[in-house]
Amino acid sequence: MSSEDVTIRWFRESDYAEVEDLVRNLARLFDDPFDARWFKMYMDKRLMENVPGCYVAVKGGNEVVGSVFCDILRDPTGSQYGYISNIMIKKDRRGMGIGEKLLKAALQYLTIAGVPRIWANVREQTEAMVHLFEKHQFIKKFATYENRPPPYGI
Repeated sequence: MSSEDVTIRWFRESDYAEVEDLVRNLARLFDDPFDARWFKMYMDKRLMENVPGCYVAVKGGNEVVGSVFCDILRDPTGSQYGYISNIMIKKDRRGMGIGEKLLKAALQYLTIAGVPRIWANVREQTEAMVHLFEKHQFIKKFATYENRPPPYGI
């Protein structure tokens, strides 16, 4: 299979289980928690919007092999920006150009929407993703730090 065998389209309700599985695997990859209830609400909200903000890569008309989320957000000053996150490709489909097709679709949508800048979070240990974003003229602006405080009462 090559990326030519894959089409990119907006997320549909029938894609839910496969996209959930992709995002669960992404969370597992980075030892992040996954809240199925929150994810369901998040995706249901996306389906109610005119533009669902999630593209899927589909092989053969129905098998979802990857996904990407793209949003138009506002920073605290009120300026709009595009945001790309969670590019995830099924493990056995990586290295075939599918991630690039998903990124290009997200970039095209955000560019047509007229956002003045586009941000993306990419974990440095995912060298293929870092390379993909750098190939598309993204530059590293800052580092993100995380703290996971213990639950209350401990």
